[in-house]
Amino acid sequence: MRYTRGLCEIRLRVLTTMEINPILNTIKDLTERSQSIRGYL
Repeated sequence: MRYTRGLCEIRLRVLTTMEINPILNTIKDLTERSQSIRGYL
């Protein structure tokens, strides 16, 4: 029973990471763009 419970927790963490990852990538991309634009201004 404990083994199954641990697997469920790991799956939830992976799903959460997969959902947040695109958001983090977008933030990183926008940060890089704003830094490059700042160089032009």
